[in-house]
Amino acid sequence: MLVGMEPIRNAPGGSLISTLPRRTVLTAEAGMVLALATVLKAVTLWQMPAGGSVTAASVAPLWIFARRHGAPVGTVVGGCFGVLNLMMKAHIVHWVQPFMDYVLAFMTAGVAGVRRVPLWLAVVLSALIRYGIHVASGIIFFASSTPAGSSVLEFSLVYNLYVLPDSILAIAVLFGLSRRVPGLVEPQI
Repeated sequence: MLVGMEPIRNAPGGSLISTLPRRTVLTAEAGMVLALATVLKAVTLWQMPAGGSVTAASVAPLWIFARRHGAPVGTVVGGCFGVLNLMMKAHIVHWVQPFMDYVLAFMTAGVAGVRRVPLWLAVVLSALIRYGIHVASGIIFFASSTPAGSSVLEFSLVYNLYVLPDSILAIAVLFGLSRRVPGLVEPQI
């Protein structure tokens, strides 16, 4: 997808993509990223009983896009992915909860687009903020699911740990791809 675009950009005799308006290229790339992330999200490696899963690095394309095009655009595309995820596989207990667990949680992918910090730190921060949002949602909306004798905070902290392996897998894919495809995470602005 993104990797497949590089030969077109570097084609001898000019570039088809460089002649298109930037907004057109950005929209096309955002659509491809959303499609790829959605397909990767459908490959569930581990499903939690009340929502949440470890996927085939579904957030990695969002991080790549954010790094290439900046935090604001990456945040919007992350939010769009959250909406797609919500439409495909929602677990809703309150009308505000989908905004936190889907839209806001994946808007954090835009943090990878903050170029003032190294990429590794940006994606780790993105993952930690996403985890924090899921934990907050668990405390606010899933307190009734807490086993008797357990703290709501402890339960939410432990339950949402699925974000850790999901993020580690996405980080491994991101850095594996960025080593194999020079310029993949370089700014395109």
